[in-house]
Amino acid sequence: RPMAEPALITPDHWLHGTGEMAERIRSLNWDLTALRDDAHWNPGFKSVVNALVLCPFPMAILWGPEAILIYNDGYRELAGNKHPDALGRSSREIWPEVWHINQPILDKVLKNGKQVYLKEQAFPIRRQMGPLETAWFTLSYSPIIIEGTIQATLVVLLETTAQVLEREKLKNALADSQSYKDTLDRIPSYIYIKDKNSKYKYANRVTLDLFRCTAEEL
Repeated sequence: RPMAEPALITPDHWLHGTGEMAERIRSLNWDLTALRDDAHWNPGFKSVVNALVLCPFPMAILWGPEAILIYNDGYRELAGNKHPDALGRSSREIWPEVWHINQPILDKVLKNGKQVYLKEQAFPIRRQMGPLETAWFTLSYSPIIIEGTIQATLVVLLETTAQVLEREKLKNALADSQSYKDTLDRIPSYIYIKDKNSKYKYANRVTLDLFRCTAEEL
């Protein structure tokens, strides 16, 4: 089957997309940033920005050693009150609390072309007014190469804070449950639990010894 002809998109601006960040990138006066007039950006770089904006997954471009931020709608949702001021400004200025983590990573990417992947990395961030919070992310840093030169870093990330906290909560609950069982096992009395159908759900060590069976057998 022949492939369908690709749809032609001819917007008034070089950037496609209809989301909030597409509109903010189009309307920002880039002359006031280190990137200067976006109309004169390299065509390859424009293509990367288009891909970023059209992707629903959280992504950000950190341009040059100053790590100037360009990000999409997915990243906007993770940025908290850093948005919308973060657009077109240095990540060092916007996220100073994690610069000590990001700077050596960005150096590896920009200077050596290295790719960096971190799984459930903890970041002490401040995205709302108030104290630092610890958030966990699985993310990658990749070089953006335009005409043979590394010009920027592409960051693709997924926040895993909820999953990490839920696992920690479950781990603590299991630890508390085991501690509770250990306590009951030390009591020299018969302790057991039955459901409404008179089926045993739990018995302490003294009771199991009386029944001459294991907890699994019970």
